[in-house]
Amino acid sequence: MASVVQESRTEDLPWLPITGKDRLDRDDPRRPCGQHYRMLGFKARRGGIVSVSMSPCGRKPLLHPFLMLFYGRGMGGVRLADSDCTGDGGAAASFYATGGELYTVVFTSYLPGEAGAFSFCIKEGR
Repeated sequence: MASVVQESRTEDLPWLPITGKDRLDRDDPRRPCGQHYRMLGFKARRGGIVSVSMSPCGRKPLLHPFLMLFYGRGMGGVRLADSDCTGDGGAAASFYATGGELYTVVFTSYLPGEAGAFSFCIKEGR
């Protein structure tokens, strides 16, 4: 998955639901605290609840998932939610889509420098 938020026009971004698998690699961009990240822009209908989850893949996960949700394009938008633990080793957060239709999820790790595979799901409803 490329960091599609910066490269895509708003009309080209996907509507929900979105599911997939990806990985954080050592050559991905880093947040100021040292965590690698991937961003995905998406559209959601105003007035709905949006749920996002991220789970590590593999028998011995190398990744402690952390995700952040923003209204708007990229990490410069309004931060709506974040999560670093669901009890099963994953991360999940929900928000009420009160703004326009463009949102961004940032998939990252809790600890700096971690890399590894993960699956994700972005859907309307809980």
